[in-house]
Amino acid sequence: MTRFRSGRSRGFTLVELMVSLIAGLIVAMAVVALARAATNSFYDAVRISSTEQAVRVASERLRSDLTRAGYMAPGNVRLAARDKGRSPAGHWVAPLTVVGAFVNLASVNVTPDGSAPYLTGGVNLSAANSFTPDSLVLTGNFTTTDSYRGRLQGSCDGGQRVVLNADADAAVWRLLGTAADPSKTIDHVFRPIGVDSIARVVDAAGCQHYAIVTKAQTTTVAGATLAAEVCIRNGAGDATAVHEPTGTCGAFDGTEVTINPVQRVRWYMGLNTNAALEGPADEAGKSFTLYRRFLTPAGTDDGSVDGAPEIIAEKVADLKFGLVVDHWVDRTTVLDYYASQDAAILAWTGLPALSDVPNTPSPHLIRSVRYRIAARTAIPDREAPFPDQTPPFQTRYCMDDTPIVGCTRLSRLRIVNSEVALINQAGMAY
Repeated sequence: MTRFRSGRSRGFTLVELMVSLIAGLIVAMAVVALARAATNSFYDAVRISSTEQAVRVASERLRSDLTRAGYMAPGNVRLAARDKGRSPAGHWVAPLTVVGAFVNLASVNVTPDGSAPYLTGGVNLSAANSFTPDSLVLTGNFTTTDSYRGRLQGSCDGGQRVVLNADADAAVWRLLGTAADPSKTIDHVFRPIGVDSIARVVDAAGCQHYAIVTKAQTTTVAGATLAAEVCIRNGAGDATAVHEPTGTCGAFDGTEVTINPVQRVRWYMGLNTNAALEGPADEAGKSFTLYRRFLTPAGTDDGSVDGAPEIIAEKVADLKFGLVVDHWVDRTTVLDYYASQDAAILAWTGLPALSDVPNTPSPHLIRSVRYRIAARTAIPDREAPFPDQTPPFQTRYCMDDTPIVGCTRLSRLRIVNSEVALINQAGMAY
């Protein structure tokens, strides 16, 4: 028997099916578009937040080093020399030690456009974006907050020997008595890059003697629980770093002195040399990194810190420095980080032209350092720049080796501007 379907149970017509499919497609397209927009917004936020974090971490690291500039170190070793007769007792430097590697020892040295030698080997996008990244060299004690009491006692490693006795100085005990490997600890404090470094030795009269540390290790001293020896030479590499008294300054063998490490660090922008950090293949050779590097006493870069300089931040676009100086006539003078101020900044901090003439530009009269660090997003994410792209007010960074005007592959910039007072130089007014 044949059965018939009632009107209520009939199926969809072709037209109804097509209409529903089209409606479903429209909804699906809207959902996909919404999901894409949400995904793009998410990745935009990630790129911006990572860039923001990188530039702020770099800023804090730089701020930390700037607060140590001139800490247990000279502002200008030439003007502080005792024979100049201008520096107060707490800043005296024995004149016989201002030789060799130490003739230009200063707390702050800014070189305008000083990162240029480190940007070669790739596409110099800094020039395309009208950036001229600076470099900065700071001198101070960056490894410890202590100075250690000891005695000049004989010789070691072809130079003078300073013996640090843990029984006689609590600071020495803190350094050696709690270390798993005391000999390694003392060497790391005085020679953090594993090669010759710098130390300041202060005699009983308060005179400072700067020396090259060639070796630092534990030793045996009669009656001592724990002791160490630091082997030192003068700035020219000669055996005698601390001379016998000549006038006010000096110390005899067996005399008590204090000694502390001194380091020099360079901050600069350089081409990224790690392919794993490049990102997309078409960005190779266009990525710059902010580096911090310990220097040897002579001031040259040393690659023995894990074989490479320390990476502070990636995808950095610019690094600039300005100064606030204590002028002997105009009092406070601001030298900002615009190109028009470069010559003045170089006059106040440039090496090797440190002046030993009073009332002339000198690093020890710098009262604060201003800095500007700019970092970019990892990949281009904009096609049109903002109308005002005049340095140093850029908000976009061109990723092609072309002028930024008309550039269509742009990364957003995040910039930190700040200023740090050099508290260790507050009393350096000679």
